[in-house]
Amino acid sequence: MGLIPTAEPGRWQAFIHTAANRVERYLDVDRLLTIAQQTHPLPAPNLKELLSPAPLPPRTPAPPHPRPVIAVARDEAFNFTYQDNLDLLQAAGAELAFFSPLHDAALPPTATAIILSGGFPELYAAQLAANAKMQHAIRQAHQQDTPIYAECGGLMYLTESITDLEGQSHSMVGLLPGRSVMARRRLSLGYRLAEAANDSWLFSAGETVRGHEFHYSLWEGRPDDLPPAYYLLPRNGQGEPRPEGACLGSLWASYVHLHFWGKPELAARFVDISGVNYL
Repeated sequence: MGLIPTAEPGRWQAFIHTAANRVERYLDVDRLLTIAQQTHPLPAPNLKELLSPAPLPPRTPAPPHPRPVIAVARDEAFNFTYQDNLDLLQAAGAELAFFSPLHDAALPPTATAIILSGGFPELYAAQLAANAKMQHAIRQAHQQDTPIYAECGGLMYLTESITDLEGQSHSMVGLLPGRSVMARRRLSLGYRLAEAANDSWLFSAGETVRGHEFHYSLWEGRPDDLPPAYYLLPRNGQGEPRPEGACLGSLWASYVHLHFWGKPELAARFVDISGVNYL
């Protein structure tokens, strides 16, 4: 995938101008628009049916409650979240509250779950380390069993430290043992088939999901006995499944990015457990 998000400064602006010039030169844009206007809309998906959560291990049912609030990290350091995922969470009944691990001193006060989005925490590691109040707030939320879902950059933020390309170490939240160390070459890129390692608030053990992995960092010092989030299944059945990420009670962290339309019931489960957190 190797995308360059628009929140990342620099290269993308020149690329957009170059791409626009190529499109205008080689494509008949007016003809494409005419064809598009002649098509019929696709049937709307049945969100109610798609978002019906598949059964998970039994738990205490939640009483009626207001819309649960999911706090979503969004700033210069954390800006990669599929908009479709957010739309599905809202369609499943959640209210979203955006916050900045870089600039805010506290989580949104009504939040009952947290999403730590992917991004580029290594570029802002010194600022993230300096915001001790936010790190404390996330640790406190975890102590209160608040569901925390972290992808890639979010996982890095939850380790004990990030070592940048200059070799400087910056203290992070520390909910995951070990440290995130940046490399000068890409360590992983590609689609993944992942199998949930254990029962959790998001998956039943053995469930599979497809996702995408793209990162330049390595999680060093990860204990061998740390419960993984997934086993990444080998392509063509060759090789052994690889443990990936971590699942520690209410904390789910992985390098794998998920697009919830690949398994829409995840959004319903996320909202469901967020509502339980009102108890």
